[in-house]
Amino acid sequence: MIQKIEYGVSQVAAPITIVSREAFEDGNAGEPERIVSFGRARQARFIVNIIIDRIDLTRKKATIFPILVYRYRTYAVLTGRLRIFDLERGIAVSAEKISCEIKASDQWQISEDDPDNPALMIPADQKIGLFDALEQLAADEIVDKIKSLAKK
Repeated sequence: MIQKIEYGVSQVAAPITIVSREAFEDGNAGEPERIVSFGRARQARFIVNIIIDRIDLTRKKATIFPILVYRYRTYAVLTGRLRIFDLERGIAVSAEKISCEIKASDQWQISEDDPDNPALMIPADQKIGLFDALEQLAADEIVDKIKSLAKK
């Protein structure tokens, strides 16, 4: 899928093309050579390549009083990579890791220490809001990184 949008920054309009993985015949958009040739064929100057490796829920255990009180924290976690290619020079200008997490909830257990307890699970309606907030946080972080690189 290729989608064109117009985006204006500081009174300078720059065409931005959003390309999903499906735009490549085999769905593999991660190879730098393919990304550079794809951008050059469309006469682009830069390509921002965002690869999300993992979006998941994870649970971390904290022992408050050994053998007596435990606290489980649930987090939504997103990890990935951000790469920016300069197509005129044919090189990657930047390659950074993306890592975001949002705390969902704390659950306390007294003398039970059972990580599979149903009380530790997050309801489906709360998961939707949690993942939406995680995606928004990741998008904000990516935009901030791109802005900081553009100032250099």
